Amino acid sequence: MQQRIDNLSIRHSLVPEPEERASFPLKMLPYAYNKNFFGRRDELAKIHKYLKWEGNALIRTFSIYGRRGVGKTEIALEYAHKNPSRFEAIFWIGCESTLSLRQSFNNMAMKLQIPGADNKGHHEENQQNVQKWLKQTKKRWLMIFDNADKESETILRGYWPIGANGSILITSRQYYNFMKDINRKGETIKPFSESESWDLLVRLMGDKWTGAYNSGQLKPSDIQAARDWVDKLGGLRKYPWWAM
Repeated sequence: MQQRIDNLSIRHSLVPEPEERASFPLKMLPYAYNKNFFGRRDELAKIHKYLKWEGNALIRTFSIYGRRGVGKTEIALEYAHKNPSRFEAIFWIGCESTLSLRQSFNNMAMKLQIPGADNKGHHEENQQNVQKWLKQTKKRWLMIFDNADKESETILRGYWPIGANGSILITSRQYYNFMKDINRKGETIKPFSESESWDLLVRLMGDKWTGAYNSGQLKPSDIQAARDWVDKLGGLRKYPWWAM
């Protein structure tokens, strides 16, 4: 009889909740990996050097900034997908508006399977729970704040992790220190050089065009027209990356 009682007690006893509900590693990114990503090795190496996990109890923040169309978002995506620092959780935060920030944190709460997470309302609860997770978790995490501008400062303060240990990558048109972090680093993303722009165009034109160019079978007028087009782009990636 006592054995039966013990078995029933074990069967119906409360099971302690696991430390983490979600499965790791996890990524919350807006686009799939771009297999045709080109160049930017030096820029990616600098991001990795500063944001790589070293176990120190600090938030490491790195900004990549530059003119519109230069490829900041694509660089951030490449870094996130390749994940050289081996982050266990990577989150993409859209900073275009308050709505996009709320939705990003709602998505984070759902992705982390935080108890009570709800994608329909309860924005403040989701935000607070995510902030709590960022502060308490032992997982190595990276947050990417995309398209953050000076006008976003007031909004971002409510979504910035405080007292946590992780890494933050920011894309912006300006080098602006949102949280007055004296340890923050940054890098200007410059347009492609003329030679880089030409190499990218040759690559995108396909094997047939590239073969004709390398073998000298293209008309000089066609080559000049292609170079004029590259010159008009000014080293910027003005075409959508998903068309590459």
